[in-house]
Amino acid sequence: MARRIVAALCVALLEQSQAWQPPAWWAAATAPLTKPLGIERNDGVRLRLGKESDADAIRALWAANDATRVAGPHSLAPAWSAAGIKRAFAPRREAGNFRATSVVAYDWSALPPALVGFAAANSPDEPYNREAVGLPWRNAAPAGFDPTAFVGPVCVAETKRGSGLFRDLYAGLFADLAPERAAVTVIDARNAPSLRAHEKVPGCERRGAFDAGGRSWVVFSFDLDAARRDLAQPPT
Repeated sequence: MARRIVAALCVALLEQSQAWQPPAWWAAATAPLTKPLGIERNDGVRLRLGKESDADAIRALWAANDATRVAGPHSLAPAWSAAGIKRAFAPRREAGNFRATSVVAYDWSALPPALVGFAAANSPDEPYNREAVGLPWRNAAPAGFDPTAFVGPVCVAETKRGSGLFRDLYAGLFADLAPERAAVTVIDARNAPSLRAHEKVPGCERRGAFDAGGRSWVVFSFDLDAARRDLAQPPT
């Protein structure tokens, strides 16, 4: 009798374990560290490629970032919709051509792990990059400059600013962008911290400025080969 009871309990526990579903954050946060990323920092933060399931956390972090920065979700236009952000941040290639990618950073020093940073890049001809700020940068950029990646947004949680996470996000993003060689980004001219941070990125160069949507924007180009080479080295 005792053996039958134990056996029945084992079967019940097995069935229960098979029916158990992890919480939503678990699937998003525990994806394997994807090479060539595989970045695990000494402060408990892990970086990996973004996934569609990161969309809600990305939107929440960017909204929180908006409270301490002059640029905000409105600058992403249609890409900021629930469906749009999944398309903008999930790594994607079509017919072998780059369309989108992103890197996310989760802090595992406490559970559940919290998203503390992300960086994204898309093809310049994606529909949302042709909205509002998407077109004028071409008029501000030098003749012949034809990037194959539009970088941004990049966001670091207030608790991690100054920790080197901004650099690590770009290191991971640019590594995943290979073999793309040239990229562009535009930054709100009032966002002085972001302007200073980008001026320190290897291979990043200020190229011009333009006005759109009632604001002034600064255009930066990226030499991705130079950026990948220098960002692979420890910071000095």
